[in-house]
Amino acid sequence: MPHEGPTVLASGKCKACGYKVTWIYPYEEGKKLVHRYEIKRKEDLNTIVIIGENTDIEIPELGLKFLSTENEPGYLSTIEGILLRFLEKIEVACDTECEDKRKMINKAINGEKMFTLILLDRHGRSRIFSDKVVVKENKD
Repeated sequence: MPHEGPTVLASGKCKACGYKVTWIYPYEEGKKLVHRYEIKRKEDLNTIVIIGENTDIEIPELGLKFLSTENEPGYLSTIEGILLRFLEKIEVACDTECEDKRKMINKAINGEKMFTLILLDRHGRSRIFSDKVVVKENKD
């Protein structure tokens, strides 16, 4: 893959129910990295992001954390798509007690609230496609 190097693509489909799953893994494992990206304008929500498997996602200003597991597959998204995933998880997990959190995420989706996206990447497989991203090695 351009910019990423040798990559393994794997997919599977259940013959009984039709469920499909796909994984994309770089062939080589990288260093632990922390990616920080400040969303300062609505257009930043369109930034493409590769979330590598086993990458935690944090948005401190919104009080959001997604702690991944070893089985969590990587995926391709935009910043807006990541916010929509958080919103979807809140819809499933909460009822009316999460209304303030929903409103805050919707403000971020509409470009009314600026925030910082932080990726804690254990395998060096994530990427934010912007020249404004700050990437540092994670020594933890």
